[in-house]
Amino acid sequence: AIRHERRVELGLEPDRFYDLVRWGIAQEVLQAARKNYQPKNALLPLPQTEIDKSNGVLIQNPDY
Repeated sequence: AIRHERRVELGLEPDRFYDLVRWGIAQEVLQAARKNYQPKNALLPLPQTEIDKSNGVLIQNPDY
């Protein structure tokens, strides 16, 4: 019921994408809509400067 309500309310807004990613259904839904979605798009790349400042604590997200 919550997914349906969010879909109706946020259908044309960018928040819908983050709901799909959070629920783990982004690939299924966006490929059905013929969007060019890849699983790596669920995470953003970390800035290299922040990785350098962390002295090895932070590592880059996969596929970036």
